[in-house]
Amino acid sequence: CNEHLLCPPHMFWTGWGPWERCTAQCGGGIQARRRTCENGPDCAGCNVEYQPCNTNPCPELKKTTPWTPWTPVNISDNGGHYEQRFRYTCKARLPDPNLLEVGRQRIEMRYCSSDGTSG
Repeated sequence: CNEHLLCPPHMFWTGWGPWERCTAQCGGGIQARRRTCENGPDCAGCNVEYQPCNTNPCPELKKTTPWTPWTPVNISDNGGHYEQRFRYTCKARLPDPNLLEVGRQRIEMRYCSSDGTSG
């Protein structure tokens, strides 16, 4: 620059801002931080930077329903019958227990003789 021409303003990046909130509570997410170009729009480089965050595995959650009541399934010739009941269990690695849905079914059976004993 000389004394007869105006010098263009010096463009520069501001310092990086704070890291934003991670996109995941666990199991791996991404977070960003930003900076601004001062005195113009054409600073060399990027105005945003990304990094992985919360890479620790989510805890394993387990949810089980209560057993259903016993219900007769079939009756044998001697008057006894089989009964069964159900419950469902689900396990998954999730950040929030409310996201866990119960799925797999478990069945128990028992035989009840005509004299009222089970075996």
